[in-house]
Amino acid sequence: MKNIVCIKWGHLYSAEDVNMLEYMLKENVTYPFQLYCLTDDCFNINRSIEIISFPKDNDLEGHWNKMYLFNKDVVGLDNFTYIDLDVVIQNNIDEILDYNKRLTLIKAWWKKSEVWKNTYNSSVMSIDTIRDRYIWERFVENTDYHMCKNIGDDDFLFNNFEFDHYQQNWFYSRVYGEEKTKTRYYKPEKKICLLNSMKKFYPREYYNLFVELYPEYQYQ
Repeated sequence: MKNIVCIKWGHLYSAEDVNMLEYMLKENVTYPFQLYCLTDDCFNINRSIEIISFPKDNDLEGHWNKMYLFNKDVVGLDNFTYIDLDVVIQNNIDEILDYNKRLTLIKAWWKKSEVWKNTYNSSVMSIDTIRDRYIWERFVENTDYHMCKNIGDDDFLFNNFEFDHYQQNWFYSRVYGEEKTKTRYYKPEKKICLLNSMKKFYPREYYNLFVELYPEYQYQ
């Protein structure tokens, strides 16, 4: 059984986004799997998805909520793959789910090193909460300091820890890809397309690729 975790916090993403992720997984994973959702609101999320609740005293916001993935008292799964809600799964991802020997992130090859100090992306990660709990322990030593010093969670990981990265040819960015088709990048041979916060900045375009690849999906 493969464990997969996503996060829905606040109002930007909906239960429909969580259910859409489960649908894409069913279409592109051959292993038995269980999807978990770490959330502050489980209303309308499919019953087949296991709910993990945020701590009642949670005061983290936005992408910093990903740090709970390393808190064994919140998630507590020994091996799992984390996947952002703002992705489109295009092809089989069994090979991604097989990564579990070490913390693993995406090498964001579209980030130019002369512009970005950190060229990694945390939209997909292979995590073992028991093994990797030292990351949470480091973070809570001084949360305000880490959140001020680092732009986001992937910067915090890059600046403080060692980790592996997936094969670069498995991922691409809808916004920052190599080749343009129409108004956005599309590389059909890749496993996962990252939408890079398009729902926040380009809401009218956000679902276009999903609708194109999964026209049979029944919206709730």
